[in-house]
Amino acid sequence: RMRGNAAATLAIFTLPLASEIAPAMSATTYAAQRAGCVDTWRQIVAQGMQVEVPEARVNDLWRNSLCQEFALINGDSLRYSAGNQYDRIYSAEGSDAALALLGWGHEREMRRLMVPLFDFTRAGLEQHQAAFKLNNLCRYYCRPATPRCSRNCAPGGSRRPSASTGAARARTGCIRRSNIAATSTPWCRA
Repeated sequence: RMRGNAAATLAIFTLPLASEIAPAMSATTYAAQRAGCVDTWRQIVAQGMQVEVPEARVNDLWRNSLCQEFALINGDSLRYSAGNQYDRIYSAEGSDAALALLGWGHEREMRRLMVPLFDFTRAGLEQHQAAFKLNNLCRYYCRPATPRCSRNCAPGGSRRPSASTGAARARTGCIRRSNIAATSTPWCRA
């Protein structure tokens, strides 16, 4: 039982860890782990776009939001949640999160995380998921800083979205901008 100004250190592991290799918890161990975590988050944030506004709280909020996106990465996939029943891929939410990383300048991570989204399917939702796959391609390839569609259309290289696009595919296998621009996607204008 704690009394007065006593302090306690609590370790919550996000992955199973054998007790024989778990560090002994103390204020010193916590401080070292926290410092390592802060350094890692600062390095990740520094790799992308930097925004500075007069309100310190806003600066803290965008950095925190970006770190939360990275906290949902599990291996090579971006999950809807972590450590609970929603710790899995969802097309809509995963696409939004991966494209947010792209917007913040983390293109390499976004491309890596898009591959599982292109491979993911759930029975009965094929059309829904195909729409997100096509939108992801459009938003990625119709950015000003990105060269126009090449032979490696999808982030996975030879992988293609499973949507039926018929005449919309050019000889290279890429979707023509003129066909994509007809959709409601505001990022891709003819």
